[in-house]
Amino acid sequence: MQNSNKISFNPIVNILCLLVTFTLLSGCQEKTLHTVDLETIKNEAQKHTPEMASFLSELITYKSIEQANQPLLPETKALMEKIFRKAESMGFTTRTAADGLVGILEYGQGEEVVGVVAHLDIVAAGDESQWQHPPYEGKIVDDVIWGRGAQDDRAGVVGTMWAAKILIDNDSTFSRKLRIILTTKEETGFGAATKYFAEEEPPTYGIVPDAIYIIRAENGYLDAKYLFETLTAEESENTITHWQGGNAVNSIPDRSIAVLYASSVDTARQQILDAAQYVQQNFPPKSKDCTEASGNECSADIKVYDLNAFNQEFPNQITTPPLNGNLVIVAHGIAGHSSTPEKGRNAIVDLALVLNRLTLTKNHYAKAAEFVAGNIAMNTDGSNFQLNTEKSIAEAADTTACLSVIEQNTNGIAFNINYRTGIANTNQEILQKSGNAVAQFGGSVSAAQPMFDAYYYQADDPLLKAAQQSFKTVTGVDAPLIPIAATTQVKSAPNLIAYGPVEASTDGVHFHSVNERMPVSSLTRNAVLYAHFLQELIQSPVSLARE
Repeated sequence: MQNSNKISFNPIVNILCLLVTFTLLSGCQEKTLHTVDLETIKNEAQKHTPEMASFLSELITYKSIEQANQPLLPETKALMEKIFRKAESMGFTTRTAADGLVGILEYGQGEEVVGVVAHLDIVAAGDESQWQHPPYEGKIVDDVIWGRGAQDDRAGVVGTMWAAKILIDNDSTFSRKLRIILTTKEETGFGAATKYFAEEEPPTYGIVPDAIYIIRAENGYLDAKYLFETLTAEESENTITHWQGGNAVNSIPDRSIAVLYASSVDTARQQILDAAQYVQQNFPPKSKDCTEASGNECSADIKVYDLNAFNQEFPNQITTPPLNGNLVIVAHGIAGHSSTPEKGRNAIVDLALVLNRLTLTKNHYAKAAEFVAGNIAMNTDGSNFQLNTEKSIAEAADTTACLSVIEQNTNGIAFNINYRTGIANTNQEILQKSGNAVAQFGGSVSAAQPMFDAYYYQADDPLLKAAQQSFKTVTGVDAPLIPIAATTQVKSAPNLIAYGPVEASTDGVHFHSVNERMPVSSLTRNAVLYAHFLQELIQSPVSLARE
């Protein structure tokens, strides 16, 4: 009996079948993605948490307080090198760009690039005596990492680096190249990012880990300088001969110092004490936000010293000693981020309010004090300039205004007001209306570059939707969609979204504040969130770039 299912042993047919099978299998392999599952990501993040905490602690010890249009500090170069060595051990290739102002970490292949845009520079710590732990030591106390840059932005750098490591170590398929872009001039106007993106193509899309989860809208950005040219006036009993204050254009100034020449020291001292008491009683914090954010009373804190005694007790605190003077007035404030000026106490404003109540020679310093007292005072929204208030999108943030830095030069004295321009206003409107106001005091206004407009993502924005879905998959809850007055490097290139590293309700928001800190447990959370979202962006079957 014969078997009707014959098997052919024709060698040519068999070879053809093998070739067809191999080709089909190869095609399937090319299209198959290996995705690291969420449980593995969580386990890996937990395992690497001690190393992440140790590395963040070390990064905080680098005092990379950069200045605009200046060469990189040795500290910043050393910080970049340290990150390069760690990144190379993780599998990244490293290089510098933009004449050394930007560090690049890359992994994977592909024509499209998923970008992470973070920054290495920090703002100054301000009055270090106000810190619970030294700001540049990175101490870990009770599972909290303390120090300047702990949140802004070194937690973002650490979180995305270890997120990538988790994907690399577990053989995730990189359908697109991952590029972590480390800029160095973010706190002084995006100079490094601007230069880099003028020389190299921006990422196809990506994230900026320099905010809170998840940013739907950001205010615009404007640094306006109000110049009061040197004015010699007929002297009265008191003459301001020097005025300084502020650490950075995007921070609330926590100290301001003025030097006074008084014809009668005792009379002037009493005037100052009376004026200080008046300011304390009549200019309380505008809102409870200041007290809650800082843990302080947030009342005006004004002291007066003899000049010689001050110089002995606080040597080198007066930046450019005046030719004459005999009294020093010092205002102590509460530092914070300039985008939330209501959460701090502005030392420059407090000092202006005191100076404006004294009998003064009407020189350029006195004119500046009049302008600040009459047009800014405790208002933190620019409302004294009669700005528009009607918003096309009710949820978008309002304009904020923070007098942040005093600059002295051969032309006179300039005050920088850092505006976070809300959707109801334009930068041009602010310059025009505030310019009209300052002209009444003999001053003029100019804009520093760069300037940015406000933005607001619609509900169908592809990156916003992807971020929301990833966040909910990881956490099990809907992501908060937050409009903020701050500005991030999202504005430096298209197709970016601000995503973490801070979860406001659990971490607190300590950007630019005294006692900046980050819980160790939040590093674990960030590594999970970033690993999951970056994998989604890298493996997305379609581009998520906005049209």
